[in-house]
Amino acid sequence: HYSTAYTMFEQIEPAWLDPRQRVYFTLLRARYALLRENLPQAQSLLAQVPGAATLSPENLARKLQLEIAIAAQQLQFDTAIRARIALDSLLDPARQLVNQRRILATLTREATLFDAMPGSSAVDRQLQGWLALADLNRARQLEDPQLRLWREQYPLHPARVEELVASGIADSISSRQIALLLPTTSSLGRAAQAFKAGFSAAVAASGRFDDSLEYDI
Repeated sequence: HYSTAYTMFEQIEPAWLDPRQRVYFTLLRARYALLRENLPQAQSLLAQVPGAATLSPENLARKLQLEIAIAAQQLQFDTAIRARIALDSLLDPARQLVNQRRILATLTREATLFDAMPGSSAVDRQLQGWLALADLNRARQLEDPQLRLWREQYPLHPARVEELVASGIADSISSRQIALLLPTTSSLGRAAQAFKAGFSAAVAASGRFDDSLEYDI
């Protein structure tokens, strides 16, 4: 049972764990808080996690995925995109392609998401390339000679353009939505809210949908 498992989980003392396990434990607690729709607690726990330079690749990926889920819940899509760009190199090829599709789809749809030119950090340099690629996608110009010029301007960019094109990324101009029908105001409201929290986090992390719609029934 979920509540029983969570109660047992909360009984673990961080002092019992080594530093790396302690970070993982904090990330798990933040994930559980998010699933229980306790956004302030999730944010507080995430703030306790050390910076990227001290994290293992696995824990860094977990942290970034949480940042993406939290930002998506707050509709802070610019923050979510930056986290996705930072996450990209930590993913296996299949998940990386899903992540890149999500980046390009969001930037294609949200033309004014980044009004100011990005800075000079590694993430910002990649973001510049993604923004230029999104402009081409929006104009339906993901083909030579436009793509050749893009590659010349961003020769080290990690975008897997050929695979993105083959996956039909140009269709991402149209929103891909999923709807969820739940009895949130009935006697089953508490269970419905718990399901909604898990569903929303899964949608945000999957990259398969641009957004979700929820209806009370």
